Amino acid sequence: MASYSIIDGDGHVREAMPAIGKLMGPLGQRRNLTTTDAWDRQIMDSLGQKPASPQDQLAAMDQDGIDVMVMYPTAGLGVGLLPEERYATALATAYNTWLHEFCQADPARLKMVALLAPQDLDNAVAELRRAVTELGAVAAMLPTHIPLRPDWGHRYWDPLYAEAARLDVGLAFHHKTCTASSPTSASTTSSPSTPLATRSSR
Repeated sequence: MASYSIIDGDGHVREAMPAIGKLMGPLGQRRNLTTTDAWDRQIMDSLGQKPASPQDQLAAMDQDGIDVMVMYPTAGLGVGLLPEERYATALATAYNTWLHEFCQADPARLKMVALLAPQDLDNAVAELRRAVTELGAVAAMLPTHIPLRPDWGHRYWDPLYAEAARLDVGLAFHHKTCTASSPTSASTTSSPSTPLATRSSR
């Protein structure tokens, strides 16, 4: 038997969207809670496992010889493309609550990466704090692109970076494929002078 642990540092959970929708309350009463992928992740059901529960996830890890999995979202990867700040924030909050419960099946093996909706910066900072201090998140994920927001190197985001540093957790940037109709055209690229990004630099 191996004398070291095998850690999957970029594992993904398959969200139970009906359960997350219930946690969102009235805002969760939509046909599609997230954006859609541009490709078939399972390649016509020919690729890999599709765990539907924590027990399925743990069984798949056992089959693959994985001791610990750091859990990223799947459907939630497109959170940056959601145009409604209040809705995006509610989705991330509900997802994090759901994932925390999911990981309780075996907290030593299932490690939570919180999902942040940076469309509302103040709420994203507060959710990062809640996820780490109350839910046990080991890191947090941010989308690589948010229409009509500054690029991630802009000082607009300093409060989020400062909170992550204070909590001593990493922030991961994760891309999502999107369809041609997703709102990521050149007309919505970010700019430090965008009116929505009005927080003053420090």
